[in-house]
Amino acid sequence: MSGSTGAYIIEIDDEAVGIVVPDDDRAFRFFAAIKAYIGLEERRFATPRAAQKAAHALTRGRRAAAAR
Repeated sequence: MSGSTGAYIIEIDDEAVGIVVPDDDRAFRFFAAIKAYIGLEERRFATPRAAQKAAHALTRGRRAAAAR
């Protein structure tokens, strides 16, 4: 979802986990909406899709650790 700022909401399982906003270098900077995604805070991504993939990877890692 995009607004007039060019920001995108990053969702996992229909839950907003953060947003990415364009920065000065044609990249997108991630800001966590919930504590579980603070590991991605202020990380830069080439595209919003790349941020989405990183959030999914973080989710998979947490779920795998919880299953052990």
